[in-house]
Amino acid sequence: FYPEKKKHGGVIEQNYFSVRWRYSASQAGAGRAVPFFLQETIGGSDINNQPTLRAFKDYRFRGPDLMTVQAEYDRKMCEKCTPCKEGIIRTVCSHLGLLAAYDAGKVALRRSDLDFSNMHQSFGGGISIYLGKDVIFNMAVALGGGEGSHPYFVIPNVL
Repeated sequence: FYPEKKKHGGVIEQNYFSVRWRYSASQAGAGRAVPFFLQETIGGSDINNQPTLRAFKDYRFRGPDLMTVQAEYDRKMCEKCTPCKEGIIRTVCSHLGLLAAYDAGKVALRRSDLDFSNMHQSFGGGISIYLGKDVIFNMAVALGGGEGSHPYFVIPNVL
């Protein structure tokens, strides 16, 4: 979703609000189980460097079935700073953005245990560095996991 509009129509593509939902279920034959090394994880960043439950350490929760919900708002500080003169301040301002995020997730041994009750939650915010329209680096702090604050640094998969 692009919540902000330009003065003369159109959307500001660098400012966006995204909501992601992920559900993953595994199935093993009778008397068998999914090996731990094939089970998906949530917490921190996953193996693909995608953040899930950012207030927890990487790979914190593991299980054969999982469900996550994420909401994230990215806002570029400014495209062109009218009050700023040409120079270093204008250059820095045009490459910085703000990030706010909320994550909730749960792992379970059985699909029937996946629901919206007792989900682990985290929230946080930080700074994004832009190269043109794309975010190339995020620095943020996540809270709410009950395990203290968790700083994280992400290079998004832009390719």
